[in-house]
Amino acid sequence: MPNSIFQALSKQKVDVFRSTFATLSRELFYNHEARRLRHSAEFGAYRERLCADFLKLYLPTYLSVGSGFLINKDDRVSTQCDLVVFDPQYTPLVEDAERRRFFPVETVAAIGEVKSTLSKQDLLAALVKLADAKRLRSVEHKTPVRRAGILSFEEVGHHYDHMVSFLICKQLSFKLDDLTAAVSKHYDAEKVPLQYRHNLVLSIEDGVLCYKNHLLSRNVAWMYPWTRNERMKNRLVFPGHSGRNHFGLFTAYLFMMCANATIYLPELRDYDVPPSIGIYQDEK
Repeated sequence: MPNSIFQALSKQKVDVFRSTFATLSRELFYNHEARRLRHSAEFGAYRERLCADFLKLYLPTYLSVGSGFLINKDDRVSTQCDLVVFDPQYTPLVEDAERRRFFPVETVAAIGEVKSTLSKQDLLAALVKLADAKRLRSVEHKTPVRRAGILSFEEVGHHYDHMVSFLICKQLSFKLDDLTAAVSKHYDAEKVPLQYRHNLVLSIEDGVLCYKNHLLSRNVAWMYPWTRNERMKNRLVFPGHSGRNHFGLFTAYLFMMCANATIYLPELRDYDVPPSIGIYQDEK
């Protein structure tokens, strides 16, 4: 039986978020005379803040939510990520003069994109963009500082070890009949490995795109694109009679994934100028 307190607070949070994201944000930034958005950059930033505030109820308190760019020790940088869920305890504050934030990939638990109404083409492009960002994190030969429990398989490269990726949008503007197959087909065409594919896509109006775990007896909805080296097929979960079942699934699974996400200690000497060889003085 659900907890009445959590259920009531969650319902209120979802209702306010849905209304603000879908209606109020557009009313604040839409120019009806010109029939276009005014200050589109501020509109996007406003929605990103809405999503960050909404997600805080459903994330472990030791994690924070920001936005910015991912960097790694191989001198690679991602495009800007709308939402970055990171562990502030182990994340150095790397900013430029304009306060743009750069996050070492080792301490990032999840990344997210925030969109409005998406065509099929735009959705597929956004998913590949997320996959490109996830590629920046290599999980080999690193020592974790936080890891969930004792793993029984895939001690290196377990699905807990890769960044979580998710997308939040208002709605999808196309027929959903072949969505699950179309997403897999596009990933295959772009040669995106399983571990870099999305975890969750939340469409406020349409439902949640996730996976199904055929390894479990009940064929349950799942949040990882592969488990035990087996590919999980896509599943689209609709809002249901309550109109918010998809929110319950999205928030519960996002919490679980972020709580289980492996956090590594970044080796800052790998990010900076390498130590000089032979330029030092030893005590005699």
